[in-house]
Amino acid sequence: MKKNAIIFATYDGLSTMFSGVGKVSESYISNFSKFIERYNATEPDNSFDFIATDIFYDSQVHNTERFAKFRMENNFHYIVLPTSAPGTLINKTWGESVWQSASLALATFIGTISTNYNRVIVYCNDTLFMYVRKYLERFSPLTDRISIYWIPHSLGAFFRDRYTDEQRIISEKNSLAKFVAHTDRIIALNQYAEDVLIKDYEVPKTLIDRVYNGIKYEQLTGYPVMDKTIFLFGRCTPQKGFDLALPVILKFIDSHPYQVTVLAPTETSNLDYITQIETIVTAFPKDKIRLITKFADNEPIRILSALRNSIVIFASQYETAPLAPLEAILYTHPSVSILYSDIEPHKEIFDGVVNCYSFPKADPLALFKLLVTQEGYNNNEPRILHERYNFSEALNSHLSNAINCK
Repeated sequence: MKKNAIIFATYDGLSTMFSGVGKVSESYISNFSKFIERYNATEPDNSFDFIATDIFYDSQVHNTERFAKFRMENNFHYIVLPTSAPGTLINKTWGESVWQSASLALATFIGTISTNYNRVIVYCNDTLFMYVRKYLERFSPLTDRISIYWIPHSLGAFFRDRYTDEQRIISEKNSLAKFVAHTDRIIALNQYAEDVLIKDYEVPKTLIDRVYNGIKYEQLTGYPVMDKTIFLFGRCTPQKGFDLALPVILKFIDSHPYQVTVLAPTETSNLDYITQIETIVTAFPKDKIRLITKFADNEPIRILSALRNSIVIFASQYETAPLAPLEAILYTHPSVSILYSDIEPHKEIFDGVVNCYSFPKADPLALFKLLVTQEGYNNNEPRILHERYNFSEALNSHLSNAINCK
Protein backbone atom coordinates (compact mmCIF):
# COMPACT_ATOMS: atom_id res chain seq x y z
CA MET A 1 0.00 0.00 0.00
CA LYS A 2 1.36 3.43 -0.99
CA LYS A 3 1.13 6.06 1.72
CA ASN A 4 0.79 9.67 0.60
CA ALA A 5 0.07 13.02 2.21
CA ILE A 6 -1.64 16.28 1.25
CA ILE A 7 -0.62 19.32 3.30
CA PHE A 8 -2.58 22.56 3.38
CA ALA A 9 -0.28 25.20 4.91
CA THR A 10 -1.31 28.64 6.17
CA TYR A 11 0.20 31.34 8.35
CA ASP A 12 -2.96 32.18 10.29
CA GLY A 13 -5.69 30.79 8.03
CA LEU A 14 -6.97 28.32 10.59
CA SER A 15 -6.91 30.96 13.32
CA THR A 16 -9.17 33.25 11.30
CA MET A 17 -11.22 30.78 9.30
CA PHE A 18 -14.51 31.59 11.02
CA SER A 19 -14.16 35.25 10.12
CA GLY A 20 -12.70 37.46 7.43
CA VAL A 21 -10.24 36.06 4.90
CA GLY A 22 -9.90 32.86 6.89
CA LYS A 23 -13.10 31.68 5.22
CA VAL A 24 -10.93 30.72 2.25
CA SER A 25 -8.98 28.30 4.44
CA GLU A 26 -12.23 26.83 5.71
CA SER A 27 -13.33 26.26 2.11
CA TYR A 28 -10.04 24.63 1.17
CA ILE A 29 -10.13 22.25 4.11
CA SER A 30 -13.80 21.28 3.87
CA ASN A 31 -13.57 20.66 0.11
CA PHE A 32 -10.24 18.84 0.26
CA SER A 33 -11.36 16.60 3.11
CA LYS A 34 -14.47 15.48 1.26
CA PHE A 35 -12.48 14.85 -1.92
CA ILE A 36 -9.81 12.84 -0.06
CA GLU A 37 -12.45 10.80 1.74
CA ARG A 38 -14.02 9.84 -1.60
CA TYR A 39 -10.63 9.19 -3.19
CA ASN A 40 -9.41 6.95 -0.36
CA ALA A 41 -12.63 4.94 -0.52
CA THR A 42 -12.07 4.15 -4.21
CA GLU A 43 -8.24 3.97 -4.17
CA PRO A 44 -7.35 2.19 -0.90
CA ASP A 45 -3.93 1.13 -2.24
CA ASN A 46 -2.93 4.73 -2.94
CA SER A 47 -4.52 6.61 -0.04
CA PHE A 48 -3.75 10.10 1.30
CA ASP A 49 -3.42 11.51 4.80
CA PHE A 50 -4.69 15.08 5.12
CA ILE A 51 -2.65 17.53 7.22
CA ALA A 52 -3.35 21.21 7.88
CA THR A 53 -0.63 23.43 9.35
CA ASP A 54 -0.73 26.86 10.94
CA ILE A 55 1.98 29.07 12.40
CA PHE A 56 -0.08 31.66 14.25
CA TYR A 57 -1.91 30.08 17.21
CA ASP A 58 -5.02 31.65 18.69
CA SER A 59 -6.31 29.83 21.77
CA GLN A 60 -9.63 31.68 21.55
CA VAL A 61 -10.26 29.84 18.26
CA HIS A 62 -8.40 26.55 18.60
CA ASN A 63 -9.67 25.68 22.06
CA THR A 64 -13.33 26.06 21.13
CA GLU A 65 -15.91 23.34 20.58
CA ARG A 66 -16.55 24.78 17.12
CA PHE A 67 -12.95 24.21 16.03
CA ALA A 68 -12.93 20.72 17.56
CA LYS A 69 -16.14 19.89 15.68
CA PHE A 70 -14.66 21.25 12.45
CA ARG A 71 -11.59 19.03 12.84
CA MET A 72 -13.71 15.98 13.54
CA GLU A 73 -16.04 16.63 10.60
CA ASN A 74 -13.16 17.12 8.17
CA ASN A 75 -10.82 14.44 9.54
CA PHE A 76 -7.49 16.24 9.22
CA HIS A 77 -4.33 16.26 11.32
CA TYR A 78 -3.71 19.75 12.71
CA ILE A 79 -0.15 20.94 13.31
CA VAL A 80 1.04 24.30 14.68
CA LEU A 81 4.58 24.83 13.40
CA PRO A 82 7.20 26.47 15.64
CA THR A 83 8.91 29.54 14.23
CA SER A 84 11.59 31.86 15.57
CA ALA A 85 9.90 35.00 14.24
CA PRO A 86 6.12 34.91 14.78
CA GLY A 87 5.57 38.46 13.55
CA THR A 88 2.23 40.09 12.96
CA LEU A 89 0.84 43.06 11.10
CA ILE A 90 -0.16 44.56 14.43
CA ASN A 91 3.30 44.76 16.03
CA LYS A 92 4.90 45.72 12.68
CA THR A 93 7.36 42.82 12.69
CA TRP A 94 5.87 41.49 9.47
CA GLY A 95 8.93 41.40 7.22
CA GLU A 96 11.71 39.39 5.64
CA SER A 97 12.70 37.56 8.83
CA VAL A 98 9.12 36.38 9.36
CA TRP A 99 8.83 35.16 5.76
CA GLN A 100 12.11 33.25 6.02
CA SER A 101 11.26 31.80 9.42
CA ALA A 102 7.79 30.68 8.32
CA SER A 103 9.19 29.12 5.16
CA LEU A 104 11.94 27.34 7.11
CA ALA A 105 9.43 25.97 9.63
CA LEU A 106 7.20 24.60 6.87
CA ALA A 107 10.10 23.25 4.79
CA THR A 108 11.56 21.45 7.82
CA PHE A 109 8.21 19.86 8.58
CA ILE A 110 7.67 18.79 4.95
CA GLY A 111 11.19 17.41 4.64
CA THR A 112 10.93 15.50 7.91
CA ILE A 113 7.61 13.79 7.28
CA SER A 114 8.40 13.05 3.63
CA THR A 115 10.52 10.12 4.80
CA ASN A 116 7.25 8.44 5.82
CA TYR A 117 5.41 8.99 2.55
CA ASN A 118 5.70 7.90 -1.02
CA ARG A 119 4.46 11.28 -2.17
CA VAL A 120 3.70 14.64 -0.54
CA ILE A 121 1.51 17.33 -2.18
CA VAL A 122 1.70 20.74 -0.50
CA TYR A 123 -0.60 23.74 -0.96
CA CYS A 124 1.23 26.79 0.47
CA ASN A 125 -1.62 29.23 0.98
CA ASP A 126 0.28 32.41 1.74
CA THR A 127 2.81 34.63 0.03
CA LEU A 128 5.28 34.36 2.90
CA PHE A 129 5.98 30.70 2.07
CA MET A 130 7.96 31.87 -0.95
CA TYR A 131 11.23 30.48 0.50
CA VAL A 132 9.91 26.96 1.10
CA ARG A 133 11.53 25.44 -1.96
CA LYS A 134 14.86 27.12 -1.15
CA TYR A 135 14.95 25.51 2.31
CA LEU A 136 13.73 22.16 1.00
CA GLU A 137 16.94 21.79 -0.96
CA ARG A 138 18.66 20.54 2.19
CA PHE A 139 16.39 17.49 1.86
CA SER A 140 17.53 17.01 -1.75
CA PRO A 141 17.34 13.19 -1.80
CA LEU A 142 13.64 13.46 -1.06
CA THR A 143 12.55 16.46 -3.12
CA ASP A 144 11.43 14.38 -6.09
CA ARG A 145 8.54 13.07 -4.04
CA ILE A 146 7.42 16.57 -2.97
CA SER A 147 5.10 18.67 -5.15
CA ILE A 148 4.59 22.32 -4.19
CA TYR A 149 1.59 24.45 -5.17
CA TRP A 150 2.26 27.99 -3.99
CA ILE A 151 -0.60 30.50 -3.69
CA PRO A 152 0.73 34.07 -3.41
CA HIS A 153 -1.75 36.72 -2.28
CA SER A 154 0.38 39.81 -1.81
CA LEU A 155 3.47 39.96 -3.98
CA GLY A 156 4.89 43.46 -4.31
CA ALA A 157 4.01 43.79 -7.99
CA PHE A 158 0.35 42.95 -7.30
CA PHE A 159 0.11 46.27 -5.44
CA ARG A 160 2.55 48.32 -7.50
CA ASP A 161 2.21 52.10 -7.18
CA ARG A 162 4.57 55.04 -6.69
CA TYR A 163 5.46 53.79 -3.19
CA THR A 164 6.40 50.28 -4.29
CA ASP A 165 9.79 48.97 -3.17
CA GLU A 166 11.29 47.71 -6.44
CA GLN A 167 14.05 45.91 -4.52
CA ARG A 168 11.39 43.79 -2.88
CA ILE A 169 10.08 42.74 -6.29
CA ILE A 170 13.60 41.80 -7.41
CA SER A 171 14.06 39.68 -4.27
CA GLU A 172 10.69 38.00 -4.85
CA LYS A 173 11.61 37.32 -8.46
CA ASN A 174 14.83 35.57 -7.39
CA SER A 175 12.89 33.39 -4.97
CA LEU A 176 10.29 32.48 -7.58
CA ALA A 177 13.13 31.18 -9.74
CA LYS A 178 13.53 28.35 -7.20
CA PHE A 179 9.94 27.23 -7.76
CA VAL A 180 10.39 27.46 -11.52
CA ALA A 181 13.63 25.45 -11.42
CA HIS A 182 11.83 22.61 -9.63
CA THR A 183 8.79 22.94 -11.94
CA ASP A 184 6.58 23.55 -8.92
CA ARG A 185 3.29 25.15 -9.82
CA ILE A 186 2.07 28.57 -8.81
CA ILE A 187 -1.65 29.19 -8.34
CA ALA A 188 -2.93 32.53 -9.63
CA LEU A 189 -6.16 33.63 -7.97
CA ASN A 190 -7.43 35.43 -11.08
CA GLN A 191 -6.36 36.63 -14.54
CA TYR A 192 -4.79 39.76 -13.06
CA ALA A 193 -2.49 37.74 -10.79
CA GLU A 194 -1.52 35.47 -13.66
CA ASP A 195 -0.64 38.45 -15.86
CA VAL A 196 1.57 39.95 -13.13
CA LEU A 197 3.35 36.64 -12.49
CA ILE A 198 4.21 36.36 -16.18
CA LYS A 199 5.10 40.01 -16.84
CA ASP A 200 6.85 41.08 -13.62
CA TYR A 201 8.24 37.78 -12.32
CA GLU A 202 8.87 35.96 -15.61
CA VAL A 203 7.05 32.84 -14.46
CA PRO A 204 6.37 30.57 -17.46
CA LYS A 205 2.66 30.43 -18.23
CA THR A 206 2.97 26.63 -18.36
CA LEU A 207 3.70 26.57 -14.60
CA ILE A 208 0.69 28.67 -13.59
CA ASP A 209 -2.67 27.23 -12.58
CA ARG A 210 -5.55 29.67 -12.33
CA VAL A 211 -7.98 28.94 -9.49
CA TYR A 212 -10.29 31.86 -8.85
CA ASN A 213 -10.79 32.86 -5.23
CA GLY A 214 -14.36 32.08 -4.35
CA ILE A 215 -16.87 31.68 -1.56
CA LYS A 216 -19.62 29.21 -0.88
CA TYR A 217 -23.19 30.44 -0.60
CA GLU A 218 -24.67 30.20 2.89
CA GLN A 219 -28.34 30.57 3.70
CA LEU A 220 -28.43 32.83 6.74
CA THR A 221 -31.06 34.65 8.73
CA GLY A 222 -30.66 38.31 7.85
CA TYR A 223 -31.34 41.52 9.71
CA PRO A 224 -34.51 43.61 9.34
CA VAL A 225 -34.68 45.44 6.02
CA MET A 226 -32.23 48.35 5.74
CA ASP A 227 -33.67 50.80 3.22
CA LYS A 228 -31.72 53.69 1.64
CA THR A 229 -28.40 52.73 3.19
CA ILE A 230 -24.84 53.23 1.93
CA PHE A 231 -22.68 50.32 3.06
CA LEU A 232 -18.88 50.06 3.09
CA PHE A 233 -17.02 47.07 4.50
CA GLY A 234 -13.51 45.71 4.72
CA ARG A 235 -10.48 45.88 7.01
CA CYS A 236 -9.83 49.38 8.32
CA THR A 237 -6.70 50.03 6.25
CA PRO A 238 -5.69 52.65 3.65
CA GLN A 239 -5.91 49.91 1.01
CA LYS A 240 -9.72 49.88 1.31
CA GLY A 241 -10.10 53.61 0.64
CA PHE A 242 -12.38 54.55 3.55
CA ASP A 243 -10.57 57.87 3.87
CA LEU A 244 -11.47 58.64 0.24
CA ALA A 245 -15.09 57.42 0.28
CA LEU A 246 -16.37 58.73 3.61
CA PRO A 247 -15.90 62.49 2.94
CA VAL A 248 -17.68 61.99 -0.40
CA ILE A 249 -20.54 60.20 1.31
CA LEU A 250 -20.77 62.94 3.94
CA LYS A 251 -21.27 65.51 1.19
CA PHE A 252 -23.77 63.26 -0.62
CA ILE A 253 -26.07 62.58 2.35
CA ASP A 254 -26.29 66.31 3.04
CA SER A 255 -28.88 66.46 0.23
CA HIS A 256 -29.90 62.79 -0.13
CA PRO A 257 -31.82 60.78 2.50
CA TYR A 258 -29.43 57.89 3.16
CA GLN A 259 -28.12 56.20 6.29
CA VAL A 260 -24.49 55.03 6.36
CA THR A 261 -23.15 51.76 7.76
CA VAL A 262 -19.41 51.12 7.86
CA LEU A 263 -18.09 47.68 8.85
CA ALA A 264 -14.33 48.17 9.28
CA PRO A 265 -12.65 45.66 11.62
CA THR A 266 -9.55 47.18 13.23
CA GLU A 267 -7.71 44.05 14.44
CA THR A 268 -4.91 44.53 11.88
CA SER A 269 -5.17 48.30 11.54
CA ASN A 270 -2.63 51.05 12.03
CA LEU A 271 -3.60 53.26 14.97
CA ASP A 272 -3.05 56.47 12.98
CA TYR A 273 -5.44 55.29 10.28
CA ILE A 274 -8.07 54.26 12.83
CA THR A 275 -7.86 57.76 14.32
CA GLN A 276 -8.18 59.31 10.86
CA ILE A 277 -11.35 57.33 10.09
CA GLU A 278 -12.87 58.00 13.51
CA THR A 279 -12.24 61.72 13.02
CA ILE A 280 -14.04 61.66 9.66
CA VAL A 281 -16.95 59.76 11.20
CA THR A 282 -17.39 62.40 13.92
CA ALA A 283 -18.23 64.93 11.17
CA PHE A 284 -21.37 62.94 10.30
CA PRO A 285 -24.67 63.58 12.09
CA LYS A 286 -24.75 60.92 14.83
CA ASP A 287 -28.12 59.62 13.70
CA LYS A 288 -26.84 59.10 10.13
CA ILE A 289 -23.85 56.78 10.55
CA ARG A 290 -23.00 53.52 12.28
CA LEU A 291 -19.34 52.44 12.55
CA ILE A 292 -18.69 48.79 13.42
CA THR A 293 -15.05 47.99 14.25
CA LYS A 294 -15.32 44.42 15.51
CA PHE A 295 -15.90 41.55 13.12
CA ALA A 296 -18.85 39.32 14.00
CA ASP A 297 -19.29 35.98 12.26
CA ASN A 298 -21.07 36.47 8.90
CA GLU A 299 -21.86 40.09 9.73
CA PRO A 300 -21.18 41.36 6.17
CA ILE A 301 -23.51 38.76 4.67
CA ARG A 302 -26.33 39.57 7.08
CA ILE A 303 -26.09 43.29 6.33
CA LEU A 304 -25.81 42.75 2.56
CA SER A 305 -28.91 40.54 2.63
CA ALA A 306 -30.90 43.19 4.49
CA LEU A 307 -30.20 46.08 2.10
CA ARG A 308 -32.93 47.46 -0.17
CA ASN A 309 -32.78 50.49 -2.51
CA SER A 310 -29.27 50.97 -1.20
CA ILE A 311 -25.65 51.39 -2.35
CA VAL A 312 -22.53 49.32 -1.64
CA ILE A 313 -19.17 50.97 -2.27
CA PHE A 314 -15.78 49.33 -2.83
CA ALA A 315 -13.13 52.07 -2.93
CA SER A 316 -10.01 49.86 -2.72
CA GLN A 317 -6.80 51.31 -4.11
CA TYR A 318 -5.43 47.85 -4.83
CA GLU A 319 -6.42 44.20 -4.35
CA THR A 320 -5.24 40.78 -5.50
CA ALA A 321 -8.34 38.58 -5.35
CA PRO A 322 -10.92 40.21 -3.06
CA LEU A 323 -13.78 38.22 -1.55
CA ALA A 324 -16.04 41.06 -0.41
CA PRO A 325 -17.22 41.92 -3.96
CA LEU A 326 -18.19 38.28 -4.47
CA GLU A 327 -20.31 38.44 -1.31
CA ALA A 328 -21.96 41.64 -2.56
CA ILE A 329 -22.96 40.01 -5.85
CA LEU A 330 -24.26 36.86 -4.17
CA TYR A 331 -26.19 38.40 -1.30
CA THR A 332 -27.57 41.80 -2.31
CA HIS A 333 -31.09 42.43 -3.53
CA PRO A 334 -31.38 43.60 -7.19
CA SER A 335 -32.41 47.07 -5.99
CA VAL A 336 -28.94 47.59 -4.48
CA SER A 337 -26.33 49.36 -6.62
CA ILE A 338 -22.66 48.40 -6.35
CA LEU A 339 -20.04 51.08 -7.02
CA TYR A 340 -16.40 50.00 -7.34
CA SER A 341 -12.97 51.48 -8.04
CA ASP A 342 -11.67 50.52 -11.46
CA ILE A 343 -8.72 48.36 -10.38
CA GLU A 344 -8.19 45.22 -12.48
CA PRO A 345 -9.41 42.60 -9.93
CA HIS A 346 -12.65 44.57 -9.47
CA LYS A 347 -13.21 44.88 -13.20
CA GLU A 348 -12.72 41.13 -13.63
CA ILE A 349 -15.32 40.37 -10.95
CA PHE A 350 -17.98 42.92 -11.92
CA ASP A 351 -17.63 42.69 -15.70
CA GLY A 352 -21.10 42.12 -17.16
CA VAL A 353 -22.86 42.07 -13.77
CA VAL A 354 -26.00 44.22 -13.73
CA ASN A 355 -26.32 47.37 -11.63
CA CYS A 356 -22.58 47.58 -10.92
CA TYR A 357 -20.69 50.75 -11.86
CA SER A 358 -17.02 51.72 -11.78
CA PHE A 359 -15.26 54.98 -10.93
CA PRO A 360 -11.56 55.88 -11.28
CA LYS A 361 -9.72 54.92 -8.10
CA ALA A 362 -8.68 57.79 -5.83
CA ASP A 363 -11.08 60.17 -7.64
CA PRO A 364 -13.54 61.62 -5.08
CA LEU A 365 -15.36 63.80 -7.63
CA ALA A 366 -16.03 60.81 -9.90
CA LEU A 367 -17.41 58.84 -6.95
CA PHE A 368 -19.70 61.73 -5.98
CA LYS A 369 -21.07 62.07 -9.52
CA LEU A 370 -21.70 58.33 -9.63
CA LEU A 371 -23.54 58.41 -6.32
CA VAL A 372 -25.85 61.14 -7.63
CA THR A 373 -26.77 59.04 -10.68
CA GLN A 374 -28.02 56.22 -8.41
CA GLU A 375 -30.81 58.31 -6.90
CA GLY A 376 -34.17 57.01 -8.09
CA TYR A 377 -32.65 54.14 -10.08
CA ASN A 378 -34.70 50.96 -9.89
CA ASN A 379 -33.47 47.54 -10.94
CA ASN A 380 -35.22 44.19 -10.62
CA GLU A 381 -32.83 42.00 -12.61
CA PRO A 382 -30.94 39.57 -10.34
CA ARG A 383 -27.16 39.55 -10.29
CA ILE A 384 -25.36 36.37 -11.29
CA LEU A 385 -21.84 35.49 -10.20
CA HIS A 386 -19.70 34.10 -13.03
CA GLU A 387 -19.32 30.32 -12.93
CA ARG A 388 -15.52 30.61 -12.69
CA TYR A 389 -16.05 31.61 -9.04
CA ASN A 390 -17.48 28.16 -8.22
CA PHE A 391 -14.74 27.58 -5.68
CA SER A 392 -15.72 24.05 -4.70
CA GLU A 393 -15.67 22.77 -8.26
CA ALA A 394 -12.39 24.55 -9.03
CA LEU A 395 -10.64 23.16 -5.93
CA ASN A 396 -11.80 19.60 -6.54
CA SER A 397 -10.68 19.77 -10.15
CA HIS A 398 -7.28 21.13 -9.19
CA LEU A 399 -6.65 18.55 -6.48
CA SER A 400 -7.69 15.76 -8.83
CA ASN A 401 -5.15 16.99 -11.37
CA ALA A 402 -2.48 17.34 -8.67
CA ILE A 403 -2.97 13.76 -7.52
CA ASN A 404 -2.92 12.38 -11.06
CA CYS A 405 0.00 14.44 -12.42
CA LYS A 406 2.64 11.89 -11.37
